[in-house]
Amino acid sequence: MNTIAGIHTVELKLNANGHGVVNWNGKNPDSKYDNHLIPKLRKNKKNGNQHVYVSSNCTRHHLFKDEAKVLAAEKARTLKSEVTSGSSTLQSLIHNTLASSVGLIRGYMHTAGKNQESFGRKSPLLVEDLKELNSEETEEEICTSTWAVNKDGKRDSNSLFYRHSLGETAYEGHAAIIIEDLQFIPLDDTLGNSAYPLDSKKGKSQVKELVKSINHYLKILSEKLNYSISGTPEVTSGHFKRKNNLLNNSEFGLLLNNTAIDLLVIDTIRRFDELQIIQGKGYLQMSSVDILLNDSCRAMAIKSLGETDPGLTTMQEIILPSDKIREYAIFFEPVTSVE
Repeated sequence: MNTIAGIHTVELKLNANGHGVVNWNGKNPDSKYDNHLIPKLRKNKKNGNQHVYVSSNCTRHHLFKDEAKVLAAEKARTLKSEVTSGSSTLQSLIHNTLASSVGLIRGYMHTAGKNQESFGRKSPLLVEDLKELNSEETEEEICTSTWAVNKDGKRDSNSLFYRHSLGETAYEGHAAIIIEDLQFIPLDDTLGNSAYPLDSKKGKSQVKELVKSINHYLKILSEKLNYSISGTPEVTSGHFKRKNNLLNNSEFGLLLNNTAIDLLVIDTIRRFDELQIIQGKGYLQMSSVDILLNDSCRAMAIKSLGETDPGLTTMQEIILPSDKIREYAIFFEPVTSVE
């Protein structure tokens, strides 16, 4: 079987610093107090040690929070509308989502209609939890709160609650952009993973409008990032087959070209590089992002590299104008005849 050449994954080593807790875990069931808040904790079964962490869900939320808020507002308006209902509501929601970084990078799952139809896009972005390195320095604070609740379930303005806090913090973690999952968006349900509910009568016009909207978004994103590599970022529609697939099945969908993939990769790295989480009386900000353009089939190869490995690069080097085009692996090929 032929090896697929090109960049398979873009892997990131993340380092962040901050102060205090940004990701709370709610009440502590093991505490002797009724109102005891603790940060997210993970215990090592071998030695019993615990470390604080920021969950991948928290990180992903803050990476895309601006777009997610807009889409959430649009979803609320659409669901309240008396004009749209059922599949048309779902189509409108997913159309807007796909023409954004939320749909293209974060992924989604939408369900609507009487039959509760579900359509989703598998996220090409893998994010691990950020592990705190100084969590043994935790201390306990005793606070008063007008929102505290007593044992009878009533609000008590003089209640006490107990909260673990952190001083200066340092985090490390990893993330990866999976090019195969980024490259193709299935639009039919041949393999049970359709990202969009195509109408049997209006399918062609829907696909045309969807391609137009996504390409418009890529154009705006390219202008925003001042993207300088030659070529136009775009998606095209058609039937495609996964390379090295021994079966003859193909899927109808959208394929991103190399320039579109590179644009979305740069935008995702930028989001990590500029990441800030300010909440829960604490903050976290990214201090460094090391990047590996992994052209091997070995997953998360960046974890085995040293900090000064020549294979690593930085955000500043990635965005430098260059005539050299990053060649991403092409996992899908067009099919001319469909059985």
